[in-house]
Amino acid sequence: CKENTCVFKAINKNSHTMLPTFSILPKKKMTHQGGKILFIGNLSWRANIEGLGWFVDEVLPIIVDSIPEARLTIVGSGCDHTLFSGYDHVNYLGYVKDIEPLYSEHQVFVTPLFEGSGIRIKILEAFNHDIPVVSTSKGCGTICAEDGKDILISNDEDSFAKSVISLLKSPSKQDNLAHNAKVLLAKGYSISARVAEFKRIIEMQTGQRGVL
Repeated sequence: CKENTCVFKAINKNSHTMLPTFSILPKKKMTHQGGKILFIGNLSWRANIEGLGWFVDEVLPIIVDSIPEARLTIVGSGCDHTLFSGYDHVNYLGYVKDIEPLYSEHQVFVTPLFEGSGIRIKILEAFNHDIPVVSTSKGCGTICAEDGKDILISNDEDSFAKSVISLLKSPSKQDNLAHNAKVLLAKGYSISARVAEFKRIIEMQTGQRGVL
């Protein structure tokens, strides 16, 4: 987003980046046990299906070796329902109209992406629903989340699996990561953050303070 803003500012100095905006949800009571991992994404997009395939084939077996009860839930339309039928520890739900209950039923949200750009709204949604996130660098590079504080970032199968395992085995780590991510969301993506941003822009353009 910063790179895009710079391009537009070179054309018009009054260009500004407007970030996605969320009403911050009350903290949810989460289920800390069960070894349940959640993936949400449109599976008609090649990057999603390739990243998910990498996770299922390379990462999930490592997780299951350490936590035999671990199970991946996949939510998303756009692929054949039989694609994941041959996998143990995988539950493909397809399109789900109301995904909100799924967040509190799972312990970790994963975003295994190796290409693409833009802000991953699904990561911000996960932050808002108090579920800790493990992502590749490409999956979360635009949201300014700090590795080890707000999110866990891993780019190879061993470290990605270890990140997921560390969360599944530690309810306190789940809570700490989710709390910090919610603070990040409130500071940068809340309605109050957007109001303050609009106020700064208007004051910058008009030279007047206190116009909002």
